[in-house]
Amino acid sequence: MNLSFLPHDPESLAFDSNCAVIDDVHGNLHVVARHISPCSVNTTKPVSSIRRMALGADLKTHGNAEFLLHCDNRSALLYHHEDPRIIRKPDGGYIMSVCSWGGQYFDDGVNFHTAGHQVVYTLSPTFKIESEMHPVYGYNGVHHFANLAHEKNWLPFLYQGELYFTYQVTPHRAFHIVDEYSTIEYVTDGVADWEYGWPSGGTAPVAFDDRTSLVLFHSFTQEDVIRTYHVGAYLMENEPPFRIVRYTKKPLLTANREQTSSSKFHRQSQYFLGSTAPSSHKHHHAVVFPCGKVRQKDNWIAGCGINDITSGLLTFTTKEIEDAL
Repeated sequence: MNLSFLPHDPESLAFDSNCAVIDDVHGNLHVVARHISPCSVNTTKPVSSIRRMALGADLKTHGNAEFLLHCDNRSALLYHHEDPRIIRKPDGGYIMSVCSWGGQYFDDGVNFHTAGHQVVYTLSPTFKIESEMHPVYGYNGVHHFANLAHEKNWLPFLYQGELYFTYQVTPHRAFHIVDEYSTIEYVTDGVADWEYGWPSGGTAPVAFDDRTSLVLFHSFTQEDVIRTYHVGAYLMENEPPFRIVRYTKKPLLTANREQTSSSKFHRQSQYFLGSTAPSSHKHHHAVVFPCGKVRQKDNWIAGCGINDITSGLLTFTTKEIEDAL
């Protein structure tokens, strides 16, 4: 598995992180990423949006970026959209699951806290948002202020034309959205014998063979407050109850903080240290965070966030996954 960086502007405070790769009906590749920038109202407050960029055959982004979900004011109800997971529908449109922050949940009878909330969008073949849905499942409420706690990392996939999500790795939990208030749940055994932290969602399932689909997941180990992230993989059956049938016992990749220690990333790192970003961004975690992948015959391309400060691509072959399982 090879990790490469997407273009990064060392002179700007803004940058792209946690990204997914998706193809269109013509075979063209696109990157859909979390874009972090200073708020224009108060530049010490970073906000994050979701934007799309064309990805060329050279695996570099080209042309102008297009914002799909734009946020510029952290005093507003929503000030963060992050971690896009996107799949293409048979009609050429897309379904995208995004974690939005800014809603609040009431957890101790006294205090409100900011909560991650999952929103599901349908997009046209030209990436225009057509509708949004706030599924009631897990801790997710019917709107941002109705959450019971955080919700993140819902991975969408289609089965017989209907929308499903993988929700949890261990135990493996998938669910089908009947409508905004009703779901059908499938719970089976998950990834076991994984000694590198708690496995959590990564990339949406993509067909691996006639029987199974491939999912990349992430986990982290921790020393004091510093985290080191790892990437693993599993194959799940393509039919209900979507059992996991094979999985890696060791990481396919472990993050390395030194990869972003050069002056190229200095401005963004210093900005976060002096900003009002969550404290987790002010630690030098070693992060690789996969969000979405495509398959081109026996070659795979997955988008990911790197060290909370930039984005990159994981490239690997079917044989590499077979050998690791």
